[in-house]
Amino acid sequence: MKIVFSRKGFDSENGGIPSPIFPDGAFCSLPLLATDDKSNTKFDDLLAFDGHSMGKVVRDLSNGNIRPSRRIHFDPDLNKALLPRLAGWRPICGRVIRSASHLRDHGVGIGALILFFGWFRRVELQAGRYHFVRGSEDLHVLFGWLQIGEILAAGPEMTKAAPKWARYHPHFLNNWGAENAVYLASDTLSLAGLSKRIPGGGAFTQYSPELRLTAPNCTRSIWRLPRSFHPKRGRSPLSRHPAERWTIEGDHTILRTFARWQEAVLDTEQCPEAIDWICDIVTTRA
Repeated sequence: MKIVFSRKGFDSENGGIPSPIFPDGAFCSLPLLATDDKSNTKFDDLLAFDGHSMGKVVRDLSNGNIRPSRRIHFDPDLNKALLPRLAGWRPICGRVIRSASHLRDHGVGIGALILFFGWFRRVELQAGRYHFVRGSEDLHVLFGWLQIGEILAAGPEMTKAAPKWARYHPHFLNNWGAENAVYLASDTLSLAGLSKRIPGGGAFTQYSPELRLTAPNCTRSIWRLPRSFHPKRGRSPLSRHPAERWTIEGDHTILRTFARWQEAVLDTEQCPEAIDWICDIVTTRA
């Protein structure tokens, strides 16, 4: 089985601020800003998230630089509650064009599991405005998952063949070439040892330490993972990250991730314990 770690949401170049972790523990990934690409979705279109208006949140946290009316590249779309939906909706994400060959070379296809992570920081509400908590950590945090149940060719020319509920997605609105495609979530999550019925895709909506990737007292790109992730026989289980970037620290392994990458593929044949790790997370947090 292949597990893809996929970086999504606001980053230092697009958006420029972390996504929020609210005082009540709710958290939500802020989708990228639409630039030259076509989009019919704005921050103000997103329904209130656990009582938090996303248009107001992004306006406040950006000090007014990002308006609630700003169009967004809403991808991945994992939380049914954020928009009105047509019948048949399923969690969906577009295939990143520049990573398509990397995913294909590593055997990513039907049945692969995508774990989405992004840049988060704690926020608070003071005098009616959202602010980042002074001194709070910048973190990489898992915020959702999608097990690939179906792959559809995308682009404007494929819109009529697409399910009606999916035609809003930016990968159907934009002509991004032959590699343009979307992944649709499977009906249910299929993992060896999973003891609970879990949807094939969804968003984690409450922050917990189990979802945190960043090691304590470290910059966000330095991750702390279970010790079992450490390379065996000198072979790294995660693409793009060679064995010399991993070190053992007590019951954990520390990974110095590269600063700029979008997707990396973990091979569970090299690290079968990763499946148990994910089962524990989705069973308690999904």
